[in-house]
Amino acid sequence: MQRLAPEVAVEVAKRLLTCDWSWTTADLDKALEAAGLTALEPLEGMSIRIEHAALPGVPGYVANLTADEKTVLDISVTLTELIDEADADALAALDAAYKEYEAALEEEFDEPDDRPDEKRAMWDQCDRVLELLNLDIGVVLAVVNKASRRRQEGDGYPALFGAPPSPCTGPTWPAIEELMADCPVSHSERAATGSGDGEWEDLASGLGRVLASLADTDVVFFLLDDVLVLAVSRDYRDVWLLGTGPEDQAEPVELSVVQKGTLAAIGFRPPLRDEAERSARDNWWFRLGLPADPHLLEAAGHMLVAAARQVYGADRPSAIVWVSMGLSADARRVLDSLGLTKSELERD
Repeated sequence: MQRLAPEVAVEVAKRLLTCDWSWTTADLDKALEAAGLTALEPLEGMSIRIEHAALPGVPGYVANLTADEKTVLDISVTLTELIDEADADALAALDAAYKEYEAALEEEFDEPDDRPDEKRAMWDQCDRVLELLNLDIGVVLAVVNKASRRRQEGDGYPALFGAPPSPCTGPTWPAIEELMADCPVSHSERAATGSGDGEWEDLASGLGRVLASLADTDVVFFLLDDVLVLAVSRDYRDVWLLGTGPEDQAEPVELSVVQKGTLAAIGFRPPLRDEAERSARDNWWFRLGLPADPHLLEAAGHMLVAAARQVYGADRPSAIVWVSMGLSADARRVLDSLGLTKSELERD
């Protein structure tokens, strides 16, 4: 298995934790260069692919909080190549790699401050949180902007993110100027945005308005070529974004390793086998607690558009067909205005 050595992962973590920057895309390149990371596309949008020089072709990602504020939510570095989770040997190797990374990080940063399960560990680092995650398709190291994650996840995220910043009493690392001198990185040529992006931008904003207008128990399904690929719903104080995968019991959709990695890069979380909430057990998912800032809802709209285009292959907004279940009048009016195709099952 191709992967970064544990000591390299520790060094990346140290550099991202000590980099003095604004957590906006305005100086994101400063943090990436300090950690030896390269952006694979323009430093804008809701999710920016990145890679480490020692593991080319294996993308991590930067998640932005909002399109308007350009606030960065986290920088996530993929430490291993992506695997097929159906391959038992590869899965065992991934589990072993995760344990090695966890041991190396524990030696450097002491015991994790939170370990929600055996495949996730978190260290409280002042205004940031260091996370190690085994996604069953790869191991990811993330440095998270604590304040932004708390805003995004609401009351449902681990208490570690709701705590005030802890005192910075740990060891200090070299100044950012020294780190940047050690790791000179030139960004790869920025990808062209392509044609028709204006339509997609409008759709993302419109979907954010749909999410804002959902009433309790509203559900909207989105289909491509008669296959259900995405859904949104509201359950009391939570808005759910769901991406269909092979675990879906009603209409499973096979996803390649690359597609799963792309969903993770966009911000969706993989199905949780032991989760009581079926939405999170059978689908790739993202949950947003309410009330939510309008910018967060728009960001969620961008996540839906990115999944439709990059994972499920939508080539134009009108290719997406929607059908609802008990949809409120306000949400229906917004959906009708977006230029998506209404299913024949819908009745005005």
